Amino acid sequence: GAYQMEEGLTGWVARERAPLLVRNLDQEPTLRPKLERGKFPFQSYVGVPLLVTNRLIGTLEVISFHPDTFGDSDLLLLQTLAGHAAAALDRAQLAQQDQKRAEQAEGLSRISEISASSAVLDDILTQGLQELARLLGVEVAAILLADDARGELRVHLPSVIGASAADERLARLSSDDSYFRLAVTRTLRSFVTNNALEDRRVLPPYQPALQRFGLRSLIDVPLAVRGQGIGEIWLGSRANLGFSQVEVQFAATAAAQFAAAIERARLLETRSGQLHQRVEQLTALARIGRELNQTIDLHRLLALVYEEARRVTNASCGSLVLFQPGATLTPGGPPPAIEVRLGDERRDGLSALEARALATGESVLVSTLDVQTNATLIPHAGVLSALVTPVQVEGELA
Repeated sequence: GAYQMEEGLTGWVARERAPLLVRNLDQEPTLRPKLERGKFPFQSYVGVPLLVTNRLIGTLEVISFHPDTFGDSDLLLLQTLAGHAAAALDRAQLAQQDQKRAEQAEGLSRISEISASSAVLDDILTQGLQELARLLGVEVAAILLADDARGELRVHLPSVIGASAADERLARLSSDDSYFRLAVTRTLRSFVTNNALEDRRVLPPYQPALQRFGLRSLIDVPLAVRGQGIGEIWLGSRANLGFSQVEVQFAATAAAQFAAAIERARLLETRSGQLHQRVEQLTALARIGRELNQTIDLHRLLALVYEEARRVTNASCGSLVLFQPGATLTPGGPPPAIEVRLGDERRDGLSALEARALATGESVLVSTLDVQTNATLIPHAGVLSALVTPVQVEGELA
């Protein structure tokens, strides 16, 4: 079973990270084992921590129903075994983690392919959610989409896993509900818990659904398009899966693929004159997303981003500039050091438009560049209009 650090002999060994030898438990009134003595009337005990470079990964313990069974030699033997066991277990855990990361990377690639496919939206969400649920090992999964016409958050029934159509109403949330402003769809902040039935952070409107399925572990990530929530994804299990921020980030990455597929499908249903261009932009994002999941080659990724940006904007030329890590822009000072520049070559650093975009931190759009009035802004001969967008990562210039 599971032990807290303050519970029983196991908790003591784990908390103190020290061996414990009990020759006769009846003579140790200060020691209180978690196991019921009526069911397990053991008398002798030896326990040692499993440590890897002072990092606790478990405990190794033996008990006897007779007093004075174990002595100092048994404690020494168990400590020796614990050293070998800890190293072996640590290697096995690392191997499992590497295998899990590889499986998740392959899974994200499959989800990206599904999301970027030409299949109908119901099939994309169904297949994608099945893959995501399998990778996270959950039994219950659902996509909730904002229905603006009805003013509520509703389950996407075709893709739901581990529930029926009759359960759909359990997860419905009206936009008029006072709790709607706290929903993941609205806050755009992911939520994770491994004690869902008792976690007070779970919104009251969602509690009936969690109780209906007896969920303990839950991940809830937002579906967002251009900074606006369009829904959320629930991923739950009746077991305590020990979800961490690693799994949350994995789910959030997949959710971004779903959101792109949803927006693309919605755009295909419209008759806007900008439909073709927007679909091209989303397809470009999907291609970049697939490449991000498949390679860590920086120059290859930058080249792809540059080419896709040119293609979707129908630009005749352009440039992509990556500054050296930690680069800053000081008013009146020299321009940041450039690590990579793709596209138009310049020997004098940044163009006037690039410098303006960096100085303001905002995009600069000049629809018409006139040689007479905007000569200093023209990057090179033949350019009639320009768009420059600064890129920041976690508030830092990139």
